Amino acid sequence: MPVSFNLVTSRIKQCSALILRISHAQYDGASMPLLWETIKKAYDNEPLTPVEQFKDVAYKRMGDLNKSEISFWRR
Repeated sequence: MPVSFNLVTSRIKQCSALILRISHAQYDGASMPLLWETIKKAYDNEPLTPVEQFKDVAYKRMGDLNKSEISFWRR
C-alpha cells in the first residue's frame, strides 16, 4: 500500500483535515511520533531535521556482516 497524504478543506466551514493513509508495515511505534513532529514542523514552516536514509543505514549495517552473509543478500 503506498503512503498517501490528503488535505481536505471544507467549503462551508473554515477548517481542514489532514488524512494520512499508511499501513502498519510502513511504520512502528517509535517512528510515528517522529513523523507527526516532522509534519508539524513543515506546517509551522520550521526547518526540518535532516534524517538518514534507510539505504545508508542498511549499507552501514552490512559492513558489520561477514562476506558470506553479504553474498547471500546480493543473490
